[in-house]
Amino acid sequence: MTARISVPVTTVWSSADAPRPQDAAIIATRPDPVAWNAALLDAPPSALHGRTVTQALLGEPAHVRAERDGWAEVILPWQPSSADPAGYPGWIPAAHLTDAEGAVSSSRVVVSVPAADVGDATLSYGTILDVVDETTDGVRVSLPGGRVGTLAESAVAPLAGHRRMSDPEALLDSARQFVGLRYLWGGTSGWGMDCSGFVHLVHRRFGITIPRDASDQIGAASRTTTASPGDLYFFENGNARISHVGFATKADDELPMLHAPDGGRLQYIEERPMEQSRRERLVSSGSFLS
Repeated sequence: MTARISVPVTTVWSSADAPRPQDAAIIATRPDPVAWNAALLDAPPSALHGRTVTQALLGEPAHVRAERDGWAEVILPWQPSSADPAGYPGWIPAAHLTDAEGAVSSSRVVVSVPAADVGDATLSYGTILDVVDETTDGVRVSLPGGRVGTLAESAVAPLAGHRRMSDPEALLDSARQFVGLRYLWGGTSGWGMDCSGFVHLVHRRFGITIPRDASDQIGAASRTTTASPGDLYFFENGNARISHVGFATKADDELPMLHAPDGGRLQYIEERPMEQSRRERLVSSGSFLS
């Protein structure tokens, strides 16, 4: 059965048993990502290792494979993964799903700011919505469950619908909106991102579908001998496994990079020259741009 995500963001878990008491806010029927992030402040990102795997946004399709005890085992086709040829696998609360609608509008927009209000909900950057019409009040969009909402015109952009684009500065400008956003293991939304979730979601904003995880992104990207702005740097973890990815922002000897670093209790998306310890683990550069 194909359904759609009915809440602004749902966190995808490795199993229905993975959430802990401190995760109550994000698995609630109306998930609260702000409250959940606050509950995580005293824990390192590694506390979620093996528990959360990714996140999915309002309207994102989900193929339901099984349901039990209020949970649904799903596959996310918008998030390619080597774990399953159909998409990224995991578990979400069944209450975060609604039946898939019929025809898809020929006109779609994507939320292009970190967060955008629609009615009593706040939507994340990267949320893709079908357009109903445009009015003087903004862009009216179709929401799951047959509802219609209005978004400010300044909060959305037309969805290009192309796999590749040729404007790296536009991509980087969009990504820079998140400098200072806290790192979140498995995060793939405007409330928190990990390194590959950041890269995945920024490309989605421009209609480019790429794998969700860095270890898959390197295989899908076109390799480059010298990184140009908008290209990606890939890093291994000492065991020949790709474990980190970030955007190249300038072509100079300091190798400035825009990325979501892991490794501490409080880490934030940053743009800065690449430190020597990271240079030593740089494996390759690649691109999803034309």
